[in-house]
Amino acid sequence: MGTNAKNQSGHMLAMMLVVIFCSSILLHALLDGQLRSAQLINRDAKSTQAFYLAESAVGHSFSLLRKGSSGAIEATDLGVGHYQSQVETLPDNQGFKIIGKGIVNMPRGEVLTRQVEVVAVKAPEEGWMLTQRVE
Repeated sequence: MGTNAKNQSGHMLAMMLVVIFCSSILLHALLDGQLRSAQLINRDAKSTQAFYLAESAVGHSFSLLRKGSSGAIEATDLGVGHYQSQVETLPDNQGFKIIGKGIVNMPRGEVLTRQVEVVAVKAPEEGWMLTQRVE
């Protein structure tokens, strides 16, 4: 009876090691999934920041155009990222195409860029008509 008890305690130890090993693998998989999820959420937030920076560049350019300036903006750093814009005159001087870019730096040196294009057409008696395209 004493030999049987020794064999059973060895099986119990082996069983506990297998349970601990499987638990550690499951925990690692769970933590890895959470890390990837956090990275996706961070990327989505940075993409939204870049979009709003691009929209700000268009708004800033449009404001400059209405004041009689060329409207183009060189890279302007705003802390969370920077924006820039270029302005093209439409045929027959009917208005402008404003291209705004928002640029945000990501971890590991990656750069995330969003672009917004707005066509501003001068409409008689109505002021400006704007149409927007987002990339």
